[in-house]
Amino acid sequence: MLNALFLSALLLLTSAQSVAGLLNKTDIENLLEGRYLVGDIQTDIPAYPLFLKNPAAPSAKPELAGYAFETIDLEPVRGYSGKPVDLLVMMDTSGVYRDVRLIDHKEPFFLNKPGTIRLMDFASQYIELSLQHTVEVLYWNEAGSRDAHSAELTGVHHGTVTAKAINRSILSSAAMVAMAKLNISADSLAAKTMANATQRRTHSESYTPLQWDALLDNHLVSATHVSIQQLRDTYATSHAPVNDLQTQLKDAQDALVFHTALLADPLAGRNLLDAEGWRYITNKRRTQQALMVTLNDHLDLLNKRDKWLTDPQPFTVSQNGKEIKLQLIDYEKGLSVPGYPKTTHAYFLLAEKATPLDPSQPFELNFHLKRRYGSNIVLNKTEEKQFAVEHHFHGWRAALTDLRFTNWLELDWVKLWLDRQIEIGVLLIGLVLLTTGLVMQKRTSANANTLRLVRTAYLCFTLGFIGWYAQGQLTVINITSAIASVSSGGGLDFLLNDPISSILWLFVFGTLLVWGRGTFCGWLCPFGALQELISMLANRVGLHQKRLKQSLDKQLKRVKYVLLLGILGSLYLAPAYSDYLTKVEPFETAITYYFVHDWPYVAWAAACLLLGLAVYRGYCRYLCPLGAALAAVNVLQRWSWIPRREACGTPCQTCRHRCEYQAIEPTGKIDYAECFQCLDCVSIYQDEEKCFPLIQMRKSGDRFVPVKPA
Repeated sequence: MLNALFLSALLLLTSAQSVAGLLNKTDIENLLEGRYLVGDIQTDIPAYPLFLKNPAAPSAKPELAGYAFETIDLEPVRGYSGKPVDLLVMMDTSGVYRDVRLIDHKEPFFLNKPGTIRLMDFASQYIELSLQHTVEVLYWNEAGSRDAHSAELTGVHHGTVTAKAINRSILSSAAMVAMAKLNISADSLAAKTMANATQRRTHSESYTPLQWDALLDNHLVSATHVSIQQLRDTYATSHAPVNDLQTQLKDAQDALVFHTALLADPLAGRNLLDAEGWRYITNKRRTQQALMVTLNDHLDLLNKRDKWLTDPQPFTVSQNGKEIKLQLIDYEKGLSVPGYPKTTHAYFLLAEKATPLDPSQPFELNFHLKRRYGSNIVLNKTEEKQFAVEHHFHGWRAALTDLRFTNWLELDWVKLWLDRQIEIGVLLIGLVLLTTGLVMQKRTSANANTLRLVRTAYLCFTLGFIGWYAQGQLTVINITSAIASVSSGGGLDFLLNDPISSILWLFVFGTLLVWGRGTFCGWLCPFGALQELISMLANRVGLHQKRLKQSLDKQLKRVKYVLLLGILGSLYLAPAYSDYLTKVEPFETAITYYFVHDWPYVAWAAACLLLGLAVYRGYCRYLCPLGAALAAVNVLQRWSWIPRREACGTPCQTCRHRCEYQAIEPTGKIDYAECFQCLDCVSIYQDEEKCFPLIQMRKSGDRFVPVKPA
């Protein structure tokens, strides 16, 4: 029941939400404290012109001083929360950032006042930088520097993903406004710097220079040929048959040749257009898809060329049975790709917002050609026919080509992974050791004392290295961020900026299929490790946890599902409060900030740890929304990996009584959704002094004990 509710909530939350700027003209005037006269928002790009009066000529017309814009309108880069960070940037006419203000963010680690101030301080480092600067974001403990051409900015502690999002949103948004409004030449240093800034994104935004033939071979550009024979056959039964061909022409010769490409894909768009053209198309298609179709017709080889007519925009597009309305873009520079046949005419088309085009799905493109006919030599009528124009670059073909030509070393997230390769290596070694131990579970747990030492050592590794050092605490925030991003039309690429968490999530997804939630909750959760280590110390001094009645334990275990549904529901019903509801997790205080946080958060984290002293890992079992999410999808687990015997549950109850997590039912059945994979029961299963069936076997002299699945 709870699993079904959880999955239903996920489906509900996938409804798309639009992203729009928060400020109007008056807001910007107030934020800039009346220093500028703010004009109306531009029709071609969401930017407000800023004007200054000349003190020497107060009656003269105010002069253009620059533009103000919100980054969320131009480049809504998602931070750690999965939601865009919004900044107001004021850029003068020479491309210098005169002011940068943090307008809104939902970053979970910076929701309090000190955290927001830290983000504001980071953003203020861009003031007085310009489009000429190459900007690099350092780690939080590295000193920044700047000169006339480059700038190194000090990052944000516990905010690498957020800082990268702010950096990309400022640079890319400024590039768009500059290309659209500042008349910067495509060959200038500033233009090259801007192109570099907007290239360094996810793999879908990088590209490799390709020749025309390579674009065709890789289906980035699709070609369609209509022969003279096809042309004649199409009009054969019409009022305007093609019977006036020149005698020397062959039926197989081309009459029409088309090439099509989706310009929104950088691998196609950046190769087909020059830097200025790409920036122009980018500005035009911020929320729309741009399509290029070229036509090279050989109708002049036919007699009476004037019989053939085409409209200024002779193409129609439909998708899933619905017509896509097209707008002809006024772009006359043509194509810049080497090897492109110069005799063809290029059409640049934009799908209108009212009828959006999905570039990941097939669509039908048709060319409409008219032929004149009439009587008594008066050609006053036309016969229109349409010809299908092919386009194959979508779906798996597009994804595979995109991956093949990605310049991986230029991507920001790849650089982050390379910078942390030692940490990644240590983590991978730890995961290999854990996997080996769990695969060889009987050998690992053959001796209870050895198992205790191994488990204690690994929990120390999880808390010390994964948690406090590498900051790899997985959290329900990762889930809410992913849902928020996908539901608003974004992707999950922002998660790659945290390599430790990315690797852990991949590992957890894999182990969910094999062992269930227990691998993470029992071995890889830093806060869970902290609770268990504290419990071990408490047990050493004689303080033992209380075992609850089975009925009460089952009821309390439902609380975490209620908390999870409340968090997920708030994403849809009360998004302004969703980030605050995730604070039920004490991970941020105990792991991310080492208990150096506002006192209410510290008090809550301490209360969760004290609960673990009263009831074994009480927070994990009863309150953890992340544990609830993993338990809810525990249905993916395919194997009952804990060995059982016929006597388990009837009559033997040893494992059930010794299970600290109370995950074994009186019948002996294992509740894998509540199992933390501690291996204690597997150890008892092999212990001739504790396992009742083995004790009976030893006393009776039997050598065979029936085994049953869990």
